[in-house]
Amino acid sequence: MTRDQASSSGPIWSASALTGDPHQTADKANRVKAMFAAIAGSYDRNNRLHSLGRDQAWRRRAAALASIGPADRVLDVACGTGDLTEALAR
Repeated sequence: MTRDQASSSGPIWSASALTGDPHQTADKANRVKAMFAAIAGSYDRNNRLHSLGRDQAWRRRAAALASIGPADRVLDVACGTGDLTEALAR
């Protein structure tokens, strides 16, 4: 499912779907995929906004604690948006 499909198909989780256990919903996998597709384009911006910019400080701190040197190599598996990878590269 693309981001456009996710955003044009209405709410991913309706109020009635959330009255029960959403983990027991037959189409949970598709709903989760749609939810992530819908937020992917604005995730970094929203992360900055909701954390008041602290997310960048947390990544810088994590990179400093990793003590990665110029000759070291880093493999970031499932890096998400790549923000931490970018901080490690600096």
